[in-house]
Amino acid sequence: WDSPAIMEGFHMGLEHKTLYELAKRHSTGLTASVATDRLNWTKERLLMVANELLRGQLLTPCTTQAGEAAFKYVPEDIATKLRGLSPLHHQIYQLIKQAGNTGIWSKPLREKANLPIAQVTSCCKQLADRNLIKAVPCVQAKNRKMWMLFELEPSKEVTGGSWYVNGEFNELLVEDLRRAVVRQIALQHTMAHADFKRVLKSQGHELSDEMVDDLVRSLELDDLLVPFTDSSGQKKYMRSHFPAQLDYFRNSTCAHCPNFADCS
Repeated sequence: WDSPAIMEGFHMGLEHKTLYELAKRHSTGLTASVATDRLNWTKERLLMVANELLRGQLLTPCTTQAGEAAFKYVPEDIATKLRGLSPLHHQIYQLIKQAGNTGIWSKPLREKANLPIAQVTSCCKQLADRNLIKAVPCVQAKNRKMWMLFELEPSKEVTGGSWYVNGEFNELLVEDLRRAVVRQIALQHTMAHADFKRVLKSQGHELSDEMVDDLVRSLELDDLLVPFTDSSGQKKYMRSHFPAQLDYFRNSTCAHCPNFADCS
């Protein structure tokens, strides 16, 4: 394919729309052989239409896992934002795009682009002004930010997971939830995983299964909850008043009694 150039005010004709829609259905990349076969076009016709879409920023070159040259579709709203930008902006944008939801720091971005840091910073600012990329705080370095595409959600490695807000561990929320769980299990005597999630949801906390696991595990490690398996084989938890006696309880008949929750 030709190198993508700027095409202001690009409007798709019927052939452009046909190829664009086909590329949209091949998210991993549309090769020339597949496109000519599906559309019954000559290679020359395909290249002409594809290069016009490339210049209009509606397609982008890529390589398949097999190493074959291909192209991917670009959403029309993104293509509109990309038009009018210089080749340097496009280079920076593609490098940030390659980083995915783990993002990229300014220093490796500068090294990959082989540009002065001031130029990289300027390009990033202009891309951010168009909502093409965004700066994301990272828990690994609170005073530094990394760049990623505007529409992406940062990975857990970047944000620290659901327990972090703007790179800061939400200790107050975690402690409030831990206390809520301990209070509730003191009333119910025993609770299963689904019970924790239901109770917390009724109190206005919509937690994922992973977050509930984190919460329960932290209480278990602090010897505030005791896990056991009931007679039906279901894993449940009870409140611990005497951490030193946990091993004794786990091996006792009571821990596996189906009537334990009703026992006084």
